[in-house]
Amino acid sequence: MKTTIWAALLFSWTMTALGWFSLTSVCGGEEPLDGKAAPLDGRAGRNLLLESFRPRSQLRVPQHELTHARFPVVDIHTHFRVKFRPGTAEQLDEFVQLMDRNQIALCVSLDGQLGDKLADHIKFLHTKYADRFAIFANIDWQGDGKADEPAAWDCHRPDFPRRMAGLLRDAKTRGACGLKVFKSFGLEYKNPDGSLIALDDPRWDEIWSACGELGFPVLIHVADPAAFFLPTDEQNERWEEHPMDIRDDGLYHTELHRLLESTRYKVRAYDDEPEVIAKWSNQKPQQELKNGLRALYSVDINNL
Repeated sequence: MKTTIWAALLFSWTMTALGWFSLTSVCGGEEPLDGKAAPLDGRAGRNLLLESFRPRSQLRVPQHELTHARFPVVDIHTHFRVKFRPGTAEQLDEFVQLMDRNQIALCVSLDGQLGDKLADHIKFLHTKYADRFAIFANIDWQGDGKADEPAAWDCHRPDFPRRMAGLLRDAKTRGACGLKVFKSFGLEYKNPDGSLIALDDPRWDEIWSACGELGFPVLIHVADPAAFFLPTDEQNERWEEHPMDIRDDGLYHTELHRLLESTRYKVRAYDDEPEVIAKWSNQKPQQELKNGLRALYSVDINNL
């Protein structure tokens, strides 16, 4: 009988100890507060969640605060249609004052669009500050087609390239000086069969040729950071910023090589047309050009 009682007591003590050990393991050595486990905040010996890591640098070096550029500079990558929506004369005055303070001689607006929308944008920027803003046109590939019905998009109509070439010529007479192609072209826009539209598709040759004829630089945002094309897992260095809407459908997991090759093809094929390949520098492209350097590879610090 005594042996049974002692065995029961020993079992009870053992289970109590195991329960306490389990509890302290979860809570980092502290009792729960209000029935909740202590936060994993790195304090008092507790583990730290990566998302809660907020280090303060202890580096002590001389500081040189830059208030403006040493020489007048050109900001080639701005989006004034998005920034001002649509904007007032007072807002534009304030922005030009900011440009003056920072030694920005000229800004290139990449949101010009075409037709009447381009005319409105030019009027807004050039009425008072024609010498401070250059404007690039944009092509509307979708037109009046529904976003989820690519077969109805304007770009799939046979006369689309001819019409766009004509609108680009009109854009030059209005005051535009280049063409900006956004990254959706190549990453999102689709053909009627569901495949992605390619930069080197022969259907667009007339458009690129028109740009060469007009002397229009073509600024193309190609692809996205390389990590966006890799599986979204614990090894992905951009896990926190990976576009959530494409994590599971594989869109960014297979197309990077194709995008880069199609861009290289275009740079090689249109020798009379200057390009600026935006956000490309981290890809270390091999330039295969006939007449020296025509493609300028711009750096974006968010893409390094």
